[in-house]
Amino acid sequence: MPRTGVFLYDRWVTYPLEKARKLAYEIFDRMKDWSDAPYTDHLEAVCAAMEPYDEDLQVVGMLHSIMEHTDWDPETLRYEGLPEKSIDTLKALTRDRRAQPWAMYFRQVRADEDATLVKIACTAHNYRAERLATRKLLQRSERLIAQGFAQRHLWTAAYEDDLRDVLEAVHPGLLIRVDQLKKDGKL
Repeated sequence: MPRTGVFLYDRWVTYPLEKARKLAYEIFDRMKDWSDAPYTDHLEAVCAAMEPYDEDLQVVGMLHSIMEHTDWDPETLRYEGLPEKSIDTLKALTRDRRAQPWAMYFRQVRADEDATLVKIACTAHNYRAERLATRKLLQRSERLIAQGFAQRHLWTAAYEDDLRDVLEAVHPGLLIRVDQLKKDGKL
């Protein structure tokens, strides 16, 4: 049973993505992200970027921050019937904010190919101009450092076609950066 007191009441949902979406909306329903948009909009964008891949990866896109921003854990997700492959990828995406430096976190993500794609989609979506315009300066500087880590540590870990597909889905403007990195021999 989830420690939050929130659980997916419709245990008869048979499709993992439908279950993940219901779970995300149940948990994050009233939450706003740092751009003051519903947090579920961000989850939907990351999930949509995973559409070319399997359903397990779409599930991860929908729930990519559940263990980092709530007290849900792998056992709770198993109880809810989510695929083990998705749970493993969610573990790779979870950062211990109190003890894990960004570089260590990105090495952890990079070690999992699926987690790498989801984190690329997440960071790229977070850096859309309309989302950056609403950020507070302090958060912005920390996040920009993290974005630089993401480009250096994650973009180089993904296959170029996958990187382009994911960026095209969430932030096509970053494709120029990919072309520049490739031209400079850094990708």
